[in-house]
Amino acid sequence: MHNSSSETILATAQTARATAQQIEKILQQQYHPEACADLDVNVTLDWQDDTLHFHLGGPELVFKPAPEPLEMIIYTRNASQLADLLQGQLNPVEAFTCGDLRSNGYLMWVFRVLASFPPRRAAD
Repeated sequence: MHNSSSETILATAQTARATAQQIEKILQQQYHPEACADLDVNVTLDWQDDTLHFHLGGPELVFKPAPEPLEMIIYTRNASQLADLLQGQLNPVEAFTCGDLRSNGYLMWVFRVLASFPPRRAAD
């Protein structure tokens, strides 16, 4: 029985990591450095099962361990909602109004960060 419990914990951790990797891939594909040329901030995306940390500003998106102090934290309920936000399938204002999008700072800056990852259109 103990082994089964350990396997469940391991499977959950692997699923969360795969989800973080999927979010990282979306961020890399949609990153537009010109949209955040005036930003220089460490961002943490935090959802139910995992977190992802990166530096925003400059020509490349740099993923890294959790910086100290955490400058900007964007919270969503789960990775699916985060993916929907990043891919333009969920309106950030509606998500905020419903409590599905939160931050440790000003909402205006959250929208600036999200604008650095504009959704790809069918022609892209």
